Amino acid sequence: MKRFTPWTLLALLIALVGTTACATGPEAAQAAELPAETAVESPAPARTLLAVRTERHLKVALMTAHDLLDGEALPTERADVIVCGPAVESLVAETMPADLAHQIAGLSERGSRVVACGLSLTQLQVDPATLHPAVTRVDNAFIEIFKLQQQGFLSLEL
Repeated sequence: MKRFTPWTLLALLIALVGTTACATGPEAAQAAELPAETAVESPAPARTLLAVRTERHLKVALMTAHDLLDGEALPTERADVIVCGPAVESLVAETMPADLAHQIAGLSERGSRVVACGLSLTQLQVDPATLHPAVTRVDNAFIEIFKLQQQGFLSLEL
C-alpha cells in the first residue's frame, strides 16, 4: 500500500478543486451569453464619514462631504462629518462664519450629519446648547465612528 505525504495530498486537493472550480458546460455558455449591462452592476451609493480635529480640516471635510453627495467622484447617499478636539469650538453658532453655517445646514438638509464629540465639548468647556442647531452631539466620537464603520460607512480621519 502506497503512503501519501501531506504535500502530495495537498497537491491532489488543489488539482481537484482547481478543475472543478472552472465553469464548463451549459453554465459557461449561459454566462457567456449574458448581456453586457447585466454582467456589470453599478455599486450601491456609499455612506461616508470624515473625522476632523481642526477648524481647517472641518472646512475641507464639509466641502468634501458636499462634493461626495453631488456624486461626481463617488456616488454617495450620506456623508457625515464627525468633529472632535479643538474643532468643536468652530461649531458654536454665535461665532461661526456664515459660510460654515450654510455648509452645515446644507448637509443636514441633504440627510447627512455634522456630529460634535461630547468628550471634546466637556474638555474644552463648550456648552452644547451654543452649537449650531443642525449639529448633533454624541457622548464619544470614537464610539460613533465605530458604530458607523460597523454599519458599512467608509471612513477617513484627518
